[in-house]
Amino acid sequence: MVLREKERITENVAVMSSRRAGIEQAEGALTVIYGIAPEAAFKILRWRSQQTTTTLRALAVQLVADFQSLDAENGPPSRAVCDRLVMTVHERTPR
Repeated sequence: MVLREKERITENVAVMSSRRAGIEQAEGALTVIYGIAPEAAFKILRWRSQQTTTTLRALAVQLVADFQSLDAENGPPSRAVCDRLVMTVHERTPR
C-alpha cells in the first residue's frame, strides 16, 4: 500500500511540474524581453489572464508558442512586437 501511495504522489508531482513548465517558460521569455524579475513577469501573465478571463496556463503556453514562431534570423523582436503579442495573446489562445 505504501508503494502505491508513493507512485501516486510521484505521478501527481510530475503532472504539476509539466503544467507549471509553460508558465515558467513564458515568465522566462518576459524576463528576458523586458528585463524584469520573474515575479513581475508572473504578475503580467496573471493580469492578462484575469483581464481576458483566460486560464493563466493556456495563455502562457500560447505566448511561448507566439514567441517561438517569430523570425529570429534578424535578431530579437522589437519591444513593440512583444507588447502586441502580450496584449493580444488571449485572441489566439484556444478556449
